[in-house]
Amino acid sequence: MLTILEQTNYFFVLLFGVIISAAFSGITNNQKNRKAVLVITLLLTLVQAFFYYVFHLERTRELYPLITHLPLAAILVLYFKKNPLVSIVSVLSAYLCCQARRWFGTIFLFFFGNMTVNYIAQIVVTIPFIVILLRYIVPPMVRLMLSSRRSLLLFGALPFIYYLFDYITTVYTDILYNGTLFAVEFIPSTMAICFYTFAVIHSNEMQRRRETENERQILAIQAKQGLKELDAMRRSQKQIAIYQHDLRHHLHYVDSCIQTGKLEEAHAYIQSAYSEIERSDVIRYCENETVNLILSSFAAKAKKAGIRLTLAADIAEDIGISSTDLCVILANGLENALNACKKVDGDRYIALLTRRENSTTFLQIQNPYTGHIPFVNGLPITSEENHGYGIKSIVMTIDKLGGLCDFIANNGVFTLRASM
Repeated sequence: MLTILEQTNYFFVLLFGVIISAAFSGITNNQKNRKAVLVITLLLTLVQAFFYYVFHLERTRELYPLITHLPLAAILVLYFKKNPLVSIVSVLSAYLCCQARRWFGTIFLFFFGNMTVNYIAQIVVTIPFIVILLRYIVPPMVRLMLSSRRSLLLFGALPFIYYLFDYITTVYTDILYNGTLFAVEFIPSTMAICFYTFAVIHSNEMQRRRETENERQILAIQAKQGLKELDAMRRSQKQIAIYQHDLRHHLHYVDSCIQTGKLEEAHAYIQSAYSEIERSDVIRYCENETVNLILSSFAAKAKKAGIRLTLAADIAEDIGISSTDLCVILANGLENALNACKKVDGDRYIALLTRRENSTTFLQIQNPYTGHIPFVNGLPITSEENHGYGIKSIVMTIDKLGGLCDFIANNGVFTLRASM
């Protein structure tokens, strides 16, 4: 028969496991959940007591996974609505943590040789150990539970292997206590394999996160730069209005230079004003100011590069898309087309078509290209350093707007199509 001390120790073991399992799975620490954890502990205690009095201690220990661990994981899934994998890993990890509590009692057993001292030590250390885990271990564990499925599977491998090892070698058999070499060497070897495998996968995942963060920063810089260019074009447009408003003053100054024989000064002034007006020239392609500014800027770039630009824009002023997003999509799409055309020896052109139908904006940009364009997951890629961010920026922005886009390279013509 179990003594009162042994029964108390089993209760504290169960209380420890339920609290830590719930905490690892990310359950919020509030009054409602604390009551639920206490009720779960009491119910599982009654189940264990029933099996103990019916099947006795040894059979109860053998059935422990079925009458305690499995129901606890099921409760985390069904009552607390936790992910099944997270629930299982949480229960297994809590079981692994419980071994430190048992080991603490074993230290006292080693020095005093008394099971009563062993049980008292385990009971006494339970609450402080729970507090330490909740404060220092649970927060990073909860963050880890939110990682990728692959990382979670790998992380859960060690507590799962230990769980099997502990039951096989100490509950269902006694090969560990007999000092079998295989059993003694198994856990250190398994820990080493899991540790290095986890280190490699975790390192790769962190590298991907850093690359993603770098891409986001570059895309943010691109968007910021695009807005600066839009502001510069708006200021240039205002400068044209000022020139037009002050036209008579300019003419008066030029006339004075001519009358006084300062022909070179008059010529220089005229050229300066002409360059400023030409640089600030904004053509009206549609009703949308942002689109007009972007298209006017690229029309000048295409003309300078000797590239034929065909534009058919039908965009209203208010289409529910911010100037920043329009700039990212249009500017990056046209910039990529411009760069591709510069490498073509034959007919160089960019054809842009935009239209608005049923609250949806459609965009198509076509241009010739030379060579081979590789695709990965439907997106064109480039091996050139510091290139390829324009495509990613377009895709991310269109995804944010809930739109669709695709890229086609066929018979020497590259096509970008998007709907937003």
